Amino acid sequence: MNRRGGGGGGNNSEREGSSTGILTEALEMQRQMCDEAMGLVNAGVAMQNASPPNAVEAEHKLTRAVDIMEQALSIRY
Repeated sequence: MNRRGGGGGGNNSEREGSSTGILTEALEMQRQMCDEAMGLVNAGVAMQNASPPNAVEAEHKLTRAVDIMEQALSIRY
């Protein structure tokens, strides 16, 4: 018996397989977006801490990071 109940028929497992593939793709896309955003955060912080600091470019990178994170977090599963 499968965990979702029922008799373990083939139709459920086929649907679960395609759902799993879609979820995996969405999670991978979200991971890549978060990685990109964190790279921008690190670059922005480095620019803020540089001598002399580049506040304008740092703000640009941090703002872009926030935009990417908001998009990543809005992905529905």
